[in-house]
Amino acid sequence: MVDLYLCRHGEASFDAPSDRMRALTERGIEDTESVVQSSEDMLQSVNSLWSSDFLRAKQTAEIVSNKLTIKAQEQVFLRPSSDPQAVIRKLAEFSDGSSVMLVAHMPLLGDLHSLLVEGNTYAPYSFKTSEIVHLQGDLLAPGLCSVIPL
Repeated sequence: MVDLYLCRHGEASFDAPSDRMRALTERGIEDTESVVQSSEDMLQSVNSLWSSDFLRAKQTAEIVSNKLTIKAQEQVFLRPSSDPQAVIRKLAEFSDGSSVMLVAHMPLLGDLHSLLVEGNTYAPYSFKTSEIVHLQGDLLAPGLCSVIPL
């Protein structure tokens, strides 16, 4: 069994020179800290933390990293418009007993969630900022994961 936690970055400011450089707002920081705190017991199993290389995702991952004392690894394939199939291919390196968290963006996360749970991307899941969703499966492949309540 593999546990996968999908986390959308916290609320970010639009006052930035580019989309890549959008920083978390105070509310984004507070909301992320609150969500991580309330899910801390379940998240203790996380042994890999991957983050998009966009600033708001890196800042969100840093909050998670500090709470779980695990280092985040930046991954360019976790950008907003990345291909969810490509992410699934990268997740294939995780074996039974692994627990990984991805900190990324919409629309990638919505499509990835729907692909893993439903087997398609016809109705992407609508993540709120700072939201964490727990998926679990024997294999991280289209249609083979279940949503586990936090």
